[in-house]
Amino acid sequence: MPDHIERALRRLEAQLPGRVSLRGDDGYAAATAIWAKPVGGMPRAVVHCLATEDVQLPIRAARDCGLPLSVRGGGHHWAARALCAGIVIDLSGMNGVSVAADQRSAIILGGAHAADVAAVTDPLHVAAVTGTCSAVGMAGLTMGGGYGPLIGRFGLALDNLLAAEVVLADGRTVVASRNSEEELFWALRGGGGNFGVVTAMRYRLHDLGSVRTGLLVYPFAEARGVLRSCADIAASSPEDLTVEFACTGGPDGKPVIIVHPTWCGPAAEGEAPVAPFLKLGTLLAGNLALSYGTSLTLYDPYIVNGQRVFMDTCWLPALDSAAIDVFVEAMDTAASTQCALFTHEFKGAA
Repeated sequence: MPDHIERALRRLEAQLPGRVSLRGDDGYAAATAIWAKPVGGMPRAVVHCLATEDVQLPIRAARDCGLPLSVRGGGHHWAARALCAGIVIDLSGMNGVSVAADQRSAIILGGAHAADVAAVTDPLHVAAVTGTCSAVGMAGLTMGGGYGPLIGRFGLALDNLLAAEVVLADGRTVVASRNSEEELFWALRGGGGNFGVVTAMRYRLHDLGSVRTGLLVYPFAEARGVLRSCADIAASSPEDLTVEFACTGGPDGKPVIIVHPTWCGPAAEGEAPVAPFLKLGTLLAGNLALSYGTSLTLYDPYIVNGQRVFMDTCWLPALDSAAIDVFVEAMDTAASTQCALFTHEFKGAA
């Protein structure tokens, strides 16, 4: 290792004692454990930050040494971009969530997962727009768009960002909102990456007194009928109802169809819209009586760190017979029981 890089890393260790993981350290493996198995060079150092001031230090060190820099929030990016061959800023210790007195917004720190948010908001019968999985980091989700089960009524995650505290490449901290650092605020909401490190967000909250949601599992042999019925229901459904589905391996490795409807409208009207999803075919498992926070944990068994992940995406103008045939044929010829197809609806407020 060049002397100037070693000096910079040792200086970081002195500035943040016990919170820098270097190659060969006992905690290095845990510090670099993320969902997608890394395929490039491993980090020289992982800096475990607990405050905005901590984030400024590795940014300056990386800049001064000419090292690559990445940010680990939830560590859930499918291309493993949480890690790089230089310095990783680990925000997982900055996972606090605090709700405003009027319960219309919350401050969500840069390392908070959807589960951290739901643990605070669920008891108050309010919700932030999250993704579908509890383990996904809220900052990364929001910067990338943010599809999820509340999309029809409340929009994408990025539609609900009110302000962001950002540490820039020169180490300065700014707050971006509609009234301050407007161009940065625009860029953060889906404009790409590398604008800075988001250490905290002010996020809009929504009343969610009742939600009807859950996962329904149907046999893959009935895939065409289940998905066609699903598409028919979704085509005429109100914005309060969002439907996601998956073709994926079941507990025995054989493929199944998972249907994930979410009703987030008035509680008194929720029974009728979701009832048809219970009768799409031979129901193997599932129910639609879960809290929003609990529903986010249903995919947790599928999220195991260190998997070799390849992912691709595409837009479908509609879930029609041709698309359904492609899904079925793809699963019939899948190379592995770990192969899966997932859909998100883009509708309504989004």
